[in-house]
Amino acid sequence: MAANDPVRNLALAALDADEMLRDLLVPGADVRLSFSELYRYVNDPAFELSPAAQDKLSADPAAAADLERLIAARPFAYMPRQAAASTSGAVRREVERAVLTLTPSRATPAQVYLGVEIVDLENADVPTHLFVRSPSGAWLRQALPAFSGNRAQVLLEANSAIANALSTPESEVYLR
Repeated sequence: MAANDPVRNLALAALDADEMLRDLLVPGADVRLSFSELYRYVNDPAFELSPAAQDKLSADPAAAADLERLIAARPFAYMPRQAAASTSGAVRREVERAVLTLTPSRATPAQVYLGVEIVDLENADVPTHLFVRSPSGAWLRQALPAFSGNRAQVLLEANSAIANALSTPESEVYLR
């Protein structure tokens, strides 16, 4: 569905209204992160969760499970945990539909290049972002730029949370 589809927006609003009503009827209940916020976070690269919403997500196992189900539903590609780490400093993850590389910058050692290559771009919807689940269970998101041919590249700080998570063999990657 398109991001501005009125039927989808109405359905999300109805889900939020139902959640809010249930929260109001239960005295002392914690207000959960709304489903529509999670949905927009997963499907709209321009949408960012507020710091308060990120805190709620970290503290609410049910919301984290909802987020995981949304991310895992229809990913462009899923890259599971790796068996071992690379010894060269470069990271490479490869699945049938995509190849992800993390390569140290020669010009600036404090930076790394994240490359995403799509194997068959002509028969695929282009992913707009990737999600990484770190070994701790925390989710990180990185927007992808427009693809040039079948490749996109992003320059990251080497010590950023997303670069560290991508370098960890135990992390899982979803392209969406």
